[in-house]
Amino acid sequence: MRCPKGLDELLYPREECIFALKQRICLEAKCKWAIFTNMRFIFYDPSIIGYKMRDVPYAKMRRLKFSSGLFFASVMVESESGDRVWVTMLKKPPFDEFMDFIVEKLNEVAIEPVRVTSGRTLVWKRFEVEKPKESIVRATSGTADDIMWDESVGVRKPETARYMSEREVMEVVSKIRDPFEAVAVLKELREEGRITAETYERVKDYVLKRR
Repeated sequence: MRCPKGLDELLYPREECIFALKQRICLEAKCKWAIFTNMRFIFYDPSIIGYKMRDVPYAKMRRLKFSSGLFFASVMVESESGDRVWVTMLKKPPFDEFMDFIVEKLNEVAIEPVRVTSGRTLVWKRFEVEKPKESIVRATSGTADDIMWDESVGVRKPETARYMSEREVMEVVSKIRDPFEAVAVLKELREEGRITAETYERVKDYVLKRR
């Protein structure tokens, strides 16, 4: 799979993009990416004036959570130090192929086989891969620094992490012409914990009234 433009020059020798997941809905000029290479996970945020990038090698990855809904996917990557990176509204990869790839990569660097949990409904597919605690030899003690990458603001620390604002959600649904698809997207955001029940109800009412 081809890497997004501009990322090729940032890769290591013999590093290749395996899964390049681009956001389906962008609130800025350029969409963000969740990249999985043969060596690491990369969060890539290009902009007109440059880029932001954060990476987690598989050897230092503690846990990965992935969910795929009707319209888009989301991924959370947690490092051994406790840092977390969230990327949402992504283009969906082939679910089983992607899960097998993540399991294989983490098993390559884990001392013991990784733990895998998964679930499926008519709407959702989810899986979580986690290294056993015995496999984490570089983990640090203390409070995890929970970093959330939001579509509009970037890095958020634990004390300032929040739900998407109603304005941000309105920007998302305003780009979706079909009201029923917009409501389905709202449901996915609600189930992911990205928006409150109150925001969900208010924006859903707005979407249905504009039909």
